[in-house]
Amino acid sequence: MSPHWQGWFAMGVVTFGLSPDDFWRLSVLEWRALCASQGGAKPPDRQTLTALMAQHPDGDENDGHV
Repeated sequence: MSPHWQGWFAMGVVTFGLSPDDFWRLSVLEWRALCASQGGAKPPDRQTLTALMAQHPDGDENDGHV
């Protein structure tokens, strides 16, 4: 996990009280709305998000969410 995602994940779980599953199920729009409400961590840009989606596609047999 990149340092950016570690920070965003920690913010989602600690600051917003999300479960890990809830964090990973957020849409980009939902995440941006949460971040904007805190004036905090900048959400991922499209290039970063696209790269992460390519690295971790939905339905990966190893992620437990088929």
